[in-house]
Amino acid sequence: MTEASERSHIIVIDDEAAPRESLRILLSSDHDVDLADCVDKGISLLNQRPADLIILDLRMPGKDGLDGLAEIREIDPNVSVVILTGFGSLEAARTAIRHGVTDFIEKPFDVSEMMRIVNAGLARTEAHRRQSKADSVLRNMHDRFGGELDDRMHMAEIGQMSAELAHDLRNPLTIIQGYTQVLAKKLQQTDVPERYFDVIEQNIRRCNDLVELWQGLSANLVRDSTQFDAAQLIAELVRDLEDVGDQVEFKLELNPCMMRGDRVQLYRAFANLVSNAQHALRGGGEIGISSAPVDSTVEIKITDNGCGMSEQTLARIFDPFYTAKHVGKGNGLGMFIVRKVVEMHGGAISVQSRLEEGTTVCIQLPNEPAPQPATEDVTSEQLSTTTA
Repeated sequence: MTEASERSHIIVIDDEAAPRESLRILLSSDHDVDLADCVDKGISLLNQRPADLIILDLRMPGKDGLDGLAEIREIDPNVSVVILTGFGSLEAARTAIRHGVTDFIEKPFDVSEMMRIVNAGLARTEAHRRQSKADSVLRNMHDRFGGELDDRMHMAEIGQMSAELAHDLRNPLTIIQGYTQVLAKKLQQTDVPERYFDVIEQNIRRCNDLVELWQGLSANLVRDSTQFDAAQLIAELVRDLEDVGDQVEFKLELNPCMMRGDRVQLYRAFANLVSNAQHALRGGGEIGISSAPVDSTVEIKITDNGCGMSEQTLARIFDPFYTAKHVGKGNGLGMFIVRKVVEMHGGAISVQSRLEEGTTVCIQLPNEPAPQPATEDVTSEQLSTTTA
C-alpha cells in the first residue's frame, strides 16, 4: 500500500466498459479503484499516484497491453500486474513474463478467482517494495561505512574496531540472509508472512545502529542508556533466530527483569553468546535461556548441550582474536565483545564448560548500572574469577 492511504490503490486498464465497471464494483469496497479505457490514461493515473496493483487488458486499440506493461515497468518495477484478456497467444504470454507480469486471468472472470489473484498480487507488491527498501538501506550503509573507513585509516585502533564491527554485523546479517531465503520460497505462494519482513527490517536497523556506534568511537561508554525489560530483549533475539535456526530448540524461562542500559550493546552481547551456542551444537541441539531478578541484579543464563570447551580454551575465551573455530568461521572477538559490554554496564560474567557436555554462561547486571569505561586487558585474577 502507498503511504498516502491505508487502502490499496488499484488501476484497471481495459477498453471494454463492462469488465471495468465489474471490477470497480467488486473491488471498491476495500480498495481505491481508478479506471482507464486505454494505456495512455492508465499511465497518466500511475504517474499521478503510485499503484499497488494494475489489472491490464492485453488487446486494446492503439497501444496494447504489452506496450503498456513495458511503460509500467519503467515507472514502477515492483508493482504487480495482472493480465485480463479474452484473447492470448504463447508469444504474448512469454513477452508478458519477461516484463514481470504477476498473473493471467481470462474473460469472463470468476469472482472468487479474481479476488484470490488480487490479494496475491497486493501481497507481492508489498513484499517486493519492502525488499527493495531493505536493499537500498543496506547499500547506503555500505557507502557510509566505506567513507568512514577511508577517513579513519590513520587511527591506530582501526584494525580492532573494524574487526569488532564486522563481527557484530555478522549476526544480524546472517538473520537477514536466512529470512531472505525463506521469503524467496514464500513469494511463490499467496500468503506471505508479515513477520518475516518485520524481522528483516528490524535487523537492518540493528546493523545501522552498530555502524553509528562505530562511527561515534564511543565503544568504552554506555552510549544510550534507557530503561527496558531484559527478558523482552532476549525474547526479541530468539524470535529473530527461531525460524532460521538449524534444528536448534530454544528452552526459555524468562522472568521480567527491568534494568537500565544500552539496548544495542546488550543485544550484540546476547547475540554473540547465542551464536556461540549454535556453533557448539554442530547443527542440532538445545539452547536454554533464563532471566531472573536476583537481589539488586539481573541474572541471565545461556546454556547449551553442545561440544563444550577444554580447560585450555576456557582459559582464553576472553582474549581478543583468540578462536577455537575453524578458519573463516570466526575472528575471536565474540567473547571479548561480550565481556566488554557487560563491564561497561557494571556487570560480571562467568563461564562453565566441559568437553562434550555443554556450556553455561552466567551474566549478572545491576538494575541501574552507572556508565563506566570497559577494561581493555584481562588480568590473571580477573580471568580466574570470570571463568570459574
